[in-house]
Amino acid sequence: MKGKLAKFFSKFSSDKFPKDSEGRRLNEPKSEAVPKTPCPEPPLRTPREAPSEVAMRATEAALGRIAAQKIPHKTPIQRKIETENAQLKKQIHEAEQVAAQFQRTTVTSDTGGAIKSVLFSCPKLLGDEFTDSYDKVDAEIVKTLLEEAKNDPASAYTLLVIRNIASSPFPADVDPIDENTPDISVVREKRKNNLETIIRNLIEHPDKENFRRLRTGNKLIAELLQLEYGQKFFETCGFVETEETTATEDGSTSTKFLVFPAAPSEEQTCQLKEMLELLKSGEKIFPELVRGTTVFQASGTEVREFSHDDLPPEFFAINLEDFRRMRDSIRQVTSDKPLLTKASRDRLKKLNRRTFRYTLIRVRLPQNNLLIQAVT
Repeated sequence: MKGKLAKFFSKFSSDKFPKDSEGRRLNEPKSEAVPKTPCPEPPLRTPREAPSEVAMRATEAALGRIAAQKIPHKTPIQRKIETENAQLKKQIHEAEQVAAQFQRTTVTSDTGGAIKSVLFSCPKLLGDEFTDSYDKVDAEIVKTLLEEAKNDPASAYTLLVIRNIASSPFPADVDPIDENTPDISVVREKRKNNLETIIRNLIEHPDKENFRRLRTGNKLIAELLQLEYGQKFFETCGFVETEETTATEDGSTSTKFLVFPAAPSEEQTCQLKEMLELLKSGEKIFPELVRGTTVFQASGTEVREFSHDDLPPEFFAINLEDFRRMRDSIRQVTSDKPLLTKASRDRLKKLNRRTFRYTLIRVRLPQNNLLIQAVT
């Protein structure tokens, strides 16, 4: 057997099976290991560059297509059901908001008269809690400003004059309907500018006596003095009312003046500057309408709903007497009116529109005899 194996391996050359070492027997001791030469370290790999923007967009598009394939396709019926559910949720949310608004509103008894039930307030001066009718809130504003005048008369009387200028009417000798009459806002602005000019002259030209001497008979000065608290305003500025007598051929005449005795001191100048600044930037303090929805318990008899069957046919027909009555009423209205130009008619309409400061809307519910009121 041994000879056959040796003969078999002898057929191959040493080139085909090279000998790496001499080899050793199993019972021979191990020879010292030959140190191996260290292999050179491989070169460091350069970091991969960040993907370009085009590659990123392509990747996102591919991921989006994969995600879209996973979403199940919705039928038209399913999409319609989802749309209806969204609309229903929106309607429920709006209904809850309206219900919450009515829950916050107090139901009060109707004392009669829509105007009495409208409330006003002045949050800037009186706070949000004080609400009442227009006249009572307006009186409370004046009372508060007069109390403040004890501590700061310059600011208090300036604000009172601003209020009165904003509500002042046309002069007595002016026709509001006349075409040449300026708008009431222009008249009020001129009055305010006149006050500013008087104070500015005292500040900028304290030594000029003609700026410290105002004749009360002057038309512009007389209009300012006719304002409520206008006299107090000039007294707070430092003016003193004097009367001078002048001898004439017919006798002696007396003329009243508002005189600033001397050039204003440094303290007076500071006060005048504060009043001038407040005249320019001060707000008009008036009662503000409390807007919102209020629910009232209606008084009186319940509302009856009429149908066409309850009324006779003659109720809906217009006969000859109705036409004559309508014609006579129109003639009477047109004959009593003076002849006006188009500009005068437009001005008159504008004045009539200013008569109404707000609009009150009431809806009566016959089922539970409630009144829903809104003010705009």
